[in-house]
Formats: sequence, C-alpha cells, structure tokens
Amino acid sequence: MVSILRKNYSLLLATLLICFLLIGGVSAQSGVSSIRGTVTDQNGAIVAGATLKLSNPATGFSRTTVTDNDGKYSFPSIPAATYKLEVTASNFKTSVRSDFAASVDSTAELNFSLQPGDVSAVVNVNSSSIESIVNTQDASIGNNFVPKQIVDLPTNLRRVNDLLTLQPGVTREGYVNGGRSDQANITLDGVDINDQQDGGRSGQFSTSQNSVLRATTESVEEFRITTTNANANQGRSSGAQISLVTKSGTNEFKCSAF
Repeated sequence: MVSILRKNYSLLLATLLICFLLIGGVSAQSGVSSIRGTVTDQNGAIVAGATLKLSNPATGFSRTTVTDNDGKYSFPSIPAATYKLEVTASNFKTSVRSDFAASVDSTAELNFSLQPGDVSAVVNVNSSSIESIVNTQDASIGNNFVPKQIVDLPTNLRRVNDLLTLQPGVTREGYVNGGRSDQANITLDGVDINDQQDGGRSGQFSTSQNSVLRATTESVEEFRITTTNANANQGRSSGAQISLVTKSGTNEFKCSAF
C-alpha cells in the first residue's frame, strides 16, 4: 500500500513539473511585444546603470530594468499596450515618455538622450521626434491594426477576421502572397485557434478566415499579420502568422450597448 502511494505521489509531482514547464514556455509564443533601446547623455556617451521603469497606468502593470555596460536595456515579452517609460540616473534629469505604443509581435526601439541636472527635474520626450513606421528591428513584413481601425472599419457581424484581407497580399480564401490557405497560423493571446475541422464545410483547412473562436471587434484590442519572414517565436506554419490579442481591461468601468 505504501509503495503504491509513493508511486502515485511521484507521478503527481512529475505531472505538476511538466505543467509548470509548459506554462513557462507560453511567454515565448506570439501575442506579445518588446521594447529595447539605448540610454546616452547629450554628447552621445553611454549611460550605464540608468534605471528604467515601464508602466501602464490603465492597468497598473509595471516592470523595471537597468541599462548594461553598453547603455542598452530591454523589456521582452510584455503585453501589447500603450506605456509610460521613465528613465532616471545620477546627475541627470529624469526623462519621461508617457504615450509609447508597443504593438503585438513587434519590437519597438526607444532611445533616450539624458540631460545633465537635478534628478528631480523632469523632461518629457516629444513623441513626434522618434516615431517611425518602418520596421528596423527584424526582417519580418506585416502590418499592425490598432483599436481605432478595428472599431471603425465596417465588418460582417463584427467579425475581426473580415479585416484580415486589408493587409496587402491576403485574400478572403486565406491565401497569402501566393501561399496555400492551409499554411496560415492564427493565434489569440498566443494560443493556437486554427480551425482544423473546417475542411468538410468549406473545403479549406486552417485558413486566415476561419478560427475556432469567434473574435469580435469588441473583444480584440489589436492584431498583426506577418506575411513574410516571420520570427521563430511566431509559429510553426510556413504561411502568414496572424496574432490577435484581447482587450486587457482598465481600472475604469466601461461597457457597450446595442
């Protein structure tokens, strides 16, 4: 009896260990964003040891890091959202960027040039001087669709999937840049929601227009379609990588009525 209990206990521990390992691997999937950059002084010299605090006032999310010996910093695997980034360092004024958007499946670069002075003095970074619509971080090609586009653009039954064809090279049948329709991979918050059982109904498998879960314009915050040169963390298919992220909610009460 004791030996049986020990075996069951060992089996339970092994199962829990496997579950924790699988959960730990979720952060490496699609559906997240990242921010990185370099902190220098006004003369271009690197500033090592500067503290950066990333926060989302709408949800209370925050994360802190420190620049390395090369003045570089990174915030990997963060939810796609609009953030406030604050940089502090000894003998420098505090630099703040309060409306920086981190898009899903994208790496944003935000560099800071600190001004000498009292750390209690605050310098607000002008967004217009550092924004860029050109992807300079990797070789992936694709567009991000932001909340205003998702809500304002007309759809059939408010299906977000109907907006996927607005990306150049994507057809309503799910073909992307000439690639087969069954090679697209669609995820919701990093979880695979491909419809693998649709072949008998429409003659297509796992197309960009069909998913197991119905994503509505009210539930989706943002999505990105990577049509070419997807990164290794985005999926297993050779076709388009479609990443949808749901609304995270805020500290303020909101609702919709129809």
